[in-house]
Amino acid sequence: MVVFVHSLGSIWQLKARKSGGHSVWNTTGIDDGKRIRPRSRVYGQVAFGRRAQVELNKPYPFRPSAWVTSRLNEHPGANTLKLFVRASANAVPDWYLVTVNQSLIGALRHDSWDTRETQLLSHSHWQERQEMMLLMRPFGWLRSQYGTATLVPTAHGCAWRTAGWGAS
Repeated sequence: MVVFVHSLGSIWQLKARKSGGHSVWNTTGIDDGKRIRPRSRVYGQVAFGRRAQVELNKPYPFRPSAWVTSRLNEHPGANTLKLFVRASANAVPDWYLVTVNQSLIGALRHDSWDTRETQLLSHSHWQERQEMMLLMRPFGWLRSQYGTATLVPTAHGCAWRTAGWGAS
């Protein structure tokens, strides 16, 4: 499966393996004023395979790009998407991995998207703050009490087209 990784969550996790090397994951989190914490409502993570970890060690920041990935594995207690290698430059993404918070169009709920076009990977929530990591199809949409956001593919990734509305 080819996924364009547009944005990742706020929390990075690193664990040493007994066989040597490390396991690296990324997930959502909320800054509570003291530090960034998971505050998970739905726990999920992006796992970086050995070849994907090479990208993390480069001197420049992790940049949005298309990746060959596993399918989203949904398990009780943890959803996982594994990044293997960067996809070829001409690869067309099947999905887009995006991380959104309440600043996009307000708070999102479990019914804020079409489940055929959007899959929830991770959701952290605390007070009025939230961060969600979503797998979305091109032109997938999100809806809240304040407006809608549509994921629009671009030549070099994707962008949000938003429309807001006032209270009736």
